[in-house]
Amino acid sequence: SMNQNSEIPRRNQLELNKQSEVAIYNSLREVELLGADERLTDAVNHLTKAKDLIGDYIDEKLLEGKDFE
Repeated sequence: SMNQNSEIPRRNQLELNKQSEVAIYNSLREVELLGADERLTDAVNHLTKAKDLIGDYIDEKLLEGKDFE
C-alpha cells in the first residue's frame, strides 16, 4: 500500500481521496459508462476540472494542517 510519502500525488491515490473527490470520481465512472458522445466528453472534462480544483483546495488546506473526512 502506498502512503503520503510516495512519489504519487495524494489526489491520484484513491485511498487518500477525500469524500468530495471520491464523489466526483464515481460520477466520472458513471458518465463514462453512458457511452461515447461529444456532450459526455465535455461532461467528463468539466468533472475532471472540478476534481482538480477541489484537489488543489484540499492539498492547500492539508498543508496548513486542516483535516478533512
